[in-house]
This record gives sequence, C-alpha cells and structure tokens, in this order.
Amino acid sequence: MKRLLLKLGLFVLAAAIVNVAVAWGCAAFVPLRSSDRVASGVTSPTSPSWIAGDFHRFGHRRIEFGSLGAENMHEMFKSSAGMADPALIARLPSENRTVPAGCYQQCFILLDEAGWPMLAGSAEHANIGSGEVTRFAVQLSPADSTATDIWPHRFLPIRPIWPGFAINTLFYAVILSLLFTAPGFVRRRRRIKRGLCPACAYPVGESETCTECGRRLIDASS
Repeated sequence: MKRLLLKLGLFVLAAAIVNVAVAWGCAAFVPLRSSDRVASGVTSPTSPSWIAGDFHRFGHRRIEFGSLGAENMHEMFKSSAGMADPALIARLPSENRTVPAGCYQQCFILLDEAGWPMLAGSAEHANIGSGEVTRFAVQLSPADSTATDIWPHRFLPIRPIWPGFAINTLFYAVILSLLFTAPGFVRRRRRIKRGLCPACAYPVGESETCTECGRRLIDASS
C-alpha cells in the first residue's frame, strides 16, 4: 500500500512539474498579436476610461486595460467597440475599477494566463501612475518587436489558477502513468503468450508458481 501511495505521489509531483513547464512554455513562446483579440470595449461610458482587450491563443491569454483620457479617442473607440463585456470588466482589480487621476494614456494593467489544456497560471503587470510593478510572475526580457504587435512584455506566471491547475495536473498524471506502465503491461502480455513467466521470462509448465523466481504466476501476470 505504501509503495502504491509513493508511486501515486511521484506521478502527481511529476505531473505538476510538467504542468508548470507547459504553462511557462506557452507564456514564453506563444506570442499574442492584435489579430488574436476576441473581445474589446471601454469600461466606462465617460472619459477617462479603460480600454479593455481580451486576447486568446493556444495556451495563452492576455487581458489588457489601457487608460484612455482623450475624449476624441474615447468616442472613436466607443463607436467601434462599445462597452466591454461585464465579465471582462470584472477582471479589473477592485481598487482600479476607475482610471486613477493623472493616468490619461500612460497607465495600463496586464493580466497574463497560460497553460494547456486549461489555463493553469496567472501573472499581473501594471503601471497605474507609480511605476511598473510585476506580481505573481517572473518577468522575461521584452519579446522581439517583430514577433508581436501588442504589449511586448513576457512573463512566467507563478500564481495557480483553480481548478485549471488541478485538472491539468491530473491530465498529465494520467499520461505519465500510461507512459510508464504501458511498456511493462505489453511485455507481460507477450511473455504469457510465449508460455513464459510474466515476471522473469522463465519457461513455465503446469505449476502455479514459477520455478525460477518463485512468483505465483497469477500474481505476476496481474
């Protein structure tokens, strides 16, 4: 029983490591472009307001909020995109639901999420008037400007997203268990068909116990 629990624990630990590696790979090597925008809008019908943009690509999502203070730009954006989806606006930190005074077109908030098959980790990067601050992330050097036409910042997210992190870990644990157990299962089936002991490959007869390794053949074939 202890051996089984130890194996399960090792599989879960290895799966969690793979989960983090995949999320970081998606965050670092799947650049987002303006063509990946799936939703946008303004968070307030009056100026100043946040421009909200939601970008999706394989294993990578970015929600960005940029301040918009110039009334003519606000009206232009409002006429083309309208109000942002309430679910998108709800992603704004509660203390920043309105654009801080003095931001105008200089403030922004970036929420990065990464992982596959579900988003499993998140990061935050913002400048709300007091300098740029990165939270729950390891910031990488800016991406090559030719690789993306939106914010070039890249982050490795370190804050888990639940239940996505747990589901991904279970997903990778199943894959790892199959990779490790399938070869042994196939090997045992082949030995049985050839009339050999499934455990040690010694030829067996009518006995229920292998005369070479002493294993019960029924137990060794299970």
